[in-house]
Amino acid sequence: MTNSVIKKHPSTGLMYITDGDEATIVGCTSLSVERLEIPPYIADGVAQYRVTGVGEAAFSYMSGLKALSLPTTLTHIDQGAFEHTGLTEVTLHDGLVSLAPYAFFNCVNLNRVVLPSSGLTQ
Repeated sequence: MTNSVIKKHPSTGLMYITDGDEATIVGCTSLSVERLEIPPYIADGVAQYRVTGVGEAAFSYMSGLKALSLPTTLTHIDQGAFEHTGLTEVTLHDGLVSLAPYAFFNCVNLNRVVLPSSGLTQ
């Protein structure tokens, strides 16, 4: 990433870093959130970034997290991004290229994962 400064979106509480016109979500200010929607774009003043990634351990150990909505703009989910969460179901969209090992490690309630029909290479 070119810009490793972590920014916080004021209305969603999502924390992110940017690289050009893309953003990677690296966390959330509220650790007790039950439902999480990651938007396809995140705005920072006048700039708008396409959300393409979820960073390493971004939401790990958020045991209260039960429901997740991922954008179709997502191309990668890094290692341990959602480990030890309370997720029960995840849908991964076409366009996702990389799903790192242990992205959903120890998600003991996760009983349904829908993989993309194309594009996933790693």
